[in-house]
Amino acid sequence: MLGQLLHILIGYQARSTAIQRGLYLMTLVLIGAGMKWVGATTLTSSMVSAR
Repeated sequence: MLGQLLHILIGYQARSTAIQRGLYLMTLVLIGAGMKWVGATTLTSSMVSAR
């Protein structure tokens, strides 16, 4: 019932396509890389300011 309502309102489909899975994976990779980059920048900045 909820799936049918979401399909009517926003075009929801229970099965994802290959492009949707690829973009989802790419999004996770970009978020992970961004977190790593920000963490490295923050760590470096705090080490420099501690001196």
